[in-house]
Amino acid sequence: MAKKSTCPERNDKVDALNGPVPQNGKIDYSSRHDHKSEENLILDKESDEVICNICGRVVMDKEYSTLGQNPSQNGLDQEDFKTASSRMYDKGLPTIMGSIHKDFGGKSLATDAKDKFGRLRLLDNRIKLQSFSTTVVKSFSLLDGVKTKLAIPDHTAEKAVYLFRKLMAKQPRQARLYTSMILASLYAACKLTGTPRTMQEIATAADVKKRRILRDYRILVEALDLSFEPYKPSEFVTRICTGLSLTEKTRRQAISILSKVTQDVFYGKNPIALAAAAVYISCKNNTERINQLRIASLVGISNVSLRNMYVLLRGNIA
Repeated sequence: MAKKSTCPERNDKVDALNGPVPQNGKIDYSSRHDHKSEENLILDKESDEVICNICGRVVMDKEYSTLGQNPSQNGLDQEDFKTASSRMYDKGLPTIMGSIHKDFGGKSLATDAKDKFGRLRLLDNRIKLQSFSTTVVKSFSLLDGVKTKLAIPDHTAEKAVYLFRKLMAKQPRQARLYTSMILASLYAACKLTGTPRTMQEIATAADVKKRRILRDYRILVEALDLSFEPYKPSEFVTRICTGLSLTEKTRRQAISILSKVTQDVFYGKNPIALAAAAVYISCKNNTERINQLRIASLVGISNVSLRNMYVLLRGNIA
């Protein structure tokens, strides 16, 4: 009598090692060995699948999966574990070929196999980049840099990418214009999400001329038929007070000053200049020695603009 094996071959009619298949056509594999016994399991680090080394069944029990807990142990970089985001030029969708050189059993590959997979990895990266313009890739990298410098929230940056992709689908542009276009999209996203950032701040952070961003911003607004709510001067007060290291009392009083001014005064005026003037008035009321030049330099306006807004607020405080 043949010895009974614990490694059945799956056949439509006959189980070669264990006799005929039952009449219902199904083999009860679970009754012959423990699929969840750790000594019978192998972790495929590339696919994050736990496999039974006796019958080859994939065990989808996550308690045995350690992929992602320590990326360095799996031969992958931390960058490979980022959540797919629309801020990535390829949306994070392509498959990543890890740098690990082992088979599903954990054994090292032969030298020729390592060379082969190394070439495949290189070709894979080249193919993924060929489907995108190099300028587009650089533009998305620039967006991430500006986002970090200006502390712009993630949802605002993703909104900028959405506007950029929408415009590119509607009006394909020349590659040289992608940089200023994505910055214009970021400024529009800041206005749509109520994130107080000026165009000059974005231009300075990206080292791009403001007039280029302004030109593409007008194209963006016209093409997508966007409408914005104007910034409120009070939204800039906290940033100005933080930059000048002013007290909480001064900040609150500046916001109170702006709340006492009728809304008609704000129409057509630079909101950041109005905020700076309110902060200057509050500093004088609280005897904080901050001169006009320091405030104007911080917010990027001239002394003349600051003085004009100062006079305007003084004459309109209800």
